[in-house]
Amino acid sequence: MVRTPYGENGEGDNDVRRMKLQMQAQEQYMSQLQQRISHQSNMIENLNAEIAKLKQVIQQKDEEIERYSKRMEEERYWKEQDAQARNERENELKLKIRDLEIEIDRLKKETFTKPKEEESFTPVHIETEEIDRLLEELVTYYSKPTDDKFVNALTSLVQYCKKNGTVSQRILGVLSNSNLPKNAETLANELGVEKRKIDQLMFNLEKKGLIKQIGEGYALVTSSLVQATKIEEDWESVEPKKVFDNLKTIVTVSRDKEQIIKAFDKARDALMEAGALSPFMRHKMSQLIEKMRRKPIDVEEIIGIIEEWKEELT
Repeated sequence: MVRTPYGENGEGDNDVRRMKLQMQAQEQYMSQLQQRISHQSNMIENLNAEIAKLKQVIQQKDEEIERYSKRMEEERYWKEQDAQARNERENELKLKIRDLEIEIDRLKKETFTKPKEEESFTPVHIETEEIDRLLEELVTYYSKPTDDKFVNALTSLVQYCKKNGTVSQRILGVLSNSNLPKNAETLANELGVEKRKIDQLMFNLEKKGLIKQIGEGYALVTSSLVQATKIEEDWESVEPKKVFDNLKTIVTVSRDKEQIIKAFDKARDALMEAGALSPFMRHKMSQLIEKMRRKPIDVEEIIGIIEEWKEELT
């Protein structure tokens, strides 16, 4: 019997075919596996791209949330500051009201001694009626400062009263020719009259409505000083820039710390009601008011700050 290298009865050929088939199957399996791997790799890349997009969107949203949170926190902070300032102001006003009520009760209980009326002093060469006429003319025409009659009346009054007349008339003459308020001590020194008598006469003049107290001094009710500071009683009727102008006038002519602080409080409240102040500006005004309450007032510094605030409105 003849033997073949591949076994008997052609079994060697079958083995070769079987090996070829196995190799073909393995190659086909490997090819399919590589295709699946490639497909899955593409899917992974697409998923990674989607994930990257989602991360970017999330980051943008996080940044928006952070900005919004900061803005809300800032608004909350300023609202708290404003609320605190309002509460402090309210408490301060309550204390002032209580003090005023106590003072009113005290005055009611005390016996009020009316100052003696001005002693009549009419030199022979003085015509009191002429002085009264000039005063009435001055008050009547003050609203028309360009009117010749007003100018003549004012000039005549100043020249006439400064040199002649009763002490009251001389006081009016000095005040009408002054650019700043004058107190009783200053007037006493200028006129050579006792301060006690000046106090008494100024009480009478104020009662008659001819002079008004501004800070620690007095001025004619028709003077520009009184007109400038009179706005303190009605801040809401004035435009914002004019409010700052009047603040400058009050700081300039008044040395009364409480009056200046009161003017700033009213200015801040009026400007807030008018919507002319940003939260940051309100905070700065509140800070300045608190600083003035704690420390001495530097007039030049305060005027500079007022001018800066006025510029910020433009």
